[in-house]
Amino acid sequence: MRLGRVTLALLAAGLLAGFGSALAVCLCGYGDGLFTTNTSITIDGVMADWATVLLDTDNSSCDGAAPGIPPQPDRDDPVQSTGRDLLQFTYTWNGTHVQTLTGRAASSTNIQRFIYYADSDNDGLMETGERVIVAGWKGSNRRVDLYLGHYVASNPGGDPMLDINGYSDGYDLPGTIPDLSSTGTPDYSGDWGAVDGVSMEWEVPWADAVGAPGLGLAPGSAFTFHVSSTNSNPGAASFPDQVDDNMGGCGGGAATTQYAQLDFFPDRNLAAAAGTTVYAAHRVTNLGNGADLFDLTAGAPTGSHSPGVAFFRDVDRSGTWSGGDVALTNTGGGTAIDTGTMAAGDTLYILIQYSVAGGATGTATIIATARSGFDVNRTNIVTDTVTITPLPRSSAPARWPRPFRPRASTTRFASKTRVAASWMPARSRSPTGCRPRRRSLSVISADRDQARWPS
Repeated sequence: MRLGRVTLALLAAGLLAGFGSALAVCLCGYGDGLFTTNTSITIDGVMADWATVLLDTDNSSCDGAAPGIPPQPDRDDPVQSTGRDLLQFTYTWNGTHVQTLTGRAASSTNIQRFIYYADSDNDGLMETGERVIVAGWKGSNRRVDLYLGHYVASNPGGDPMLDINGYSDGYDLPGTIPDLSSTGTPDYSGDWGAVDGVSMEWEVPWADAVGAPGLGLAPGSAFTFHVSSTNSNPGAASFPDQVDDNMGGCGGGAATTQYAQLDFFPDRNLAAAAGTTVYAAHRVTNLGNGADLFDLTAGAPTGSHSPGVAFFRDVDRSGTWSGGDVALTNTGGGTAIDTGTMAAGDTLYILIQYSVAGGATGTATIIATARSGFDVNRTNIVTDTVTITPLPRSSAPARWPRPFRPRASTTRFASKTRVAASWMPARSRSPTGCRPRRRSLSVISADRDQARWPS
């Protein structure tokens, strides 16, 4: 553990060395797909408190020094001024603010302007009314002024955040920002540039309020961003034609603060008779901060038998099969059935159907997996068991009434001639039977055919 802390400390020191207070080397890429957030960063132009965030490659985007040099080529190269040549954009957030760090190739005594576009609904389009932040940065005195405006799209449905080849690097967004405050009346300002002039930091609120403009989003919401630089007035109609440099995500593609997380629960232990069907009730919850869909698959059963498997939406959330439940299908275009698109925080109630073959015995174990469509590395599983129980044998209840068995009897005649006993109903404690009672017959003649019951 001590070695790990020392290693992290040395790495952080190396990342912050060279500029004096900013990155010497920009590192970005997929780490674990999650962002480092809620750190103790003070916006004051001293970048040492970014060390923990900078160690997480998920939190940064980089823009290379020349075109065609992997892994971070600069598709805008050559940039007219090193003071506007973007190298790095790092971002994090807490419960009240979004915080950013921007690095450039060299300092500049002039005011250079950096534009941050926020696709606030994370749909890949910069639409009219979405937030744009402009930072005017003067390297000589560390001054940073923030102006917040709203985007006016060039296309009625919104402008794509990526070019036709899927890049934000080298791509100028075509819209304008006509409602920026006039120069000299920023919404926020401070000495937020580093002393070396090559890095700056700023923050804006998640909430958007009169006198305190912000992104207008709930804390932690996912949004797509695009970063540009210019020395022109971003509020001018000609501004889109005067952008010098652009960047987005790591590798020059899309950049988003979205992450994926999910819960798939609970495990179930089921009992079933051979030749029957049983259902295991489960839930899938989207714990990420953006819309996602989750592929559902079941591994090959292990154990004594192999039930058939199917997935259903538990429409009434009863936990049992009912007529309104519907089979899940492939809605995302992949190879597996899925949950369909789920908003952040949504829960889907599902049933896994297990069809047991006739003659099956023992126990089968099935592992089902839910996988994020946004981040395929993010999965969760449930483990179900299906144990075969024999059907019970049929047996009579303990208090079942015993069957009636008549006893043989004869009746004597005065003439000593025997006739067959006759059965008369009698009161009995038996609920369903009757018992014989002896009756005497009056004999008119010795002939048994003349015998008659007394009146």
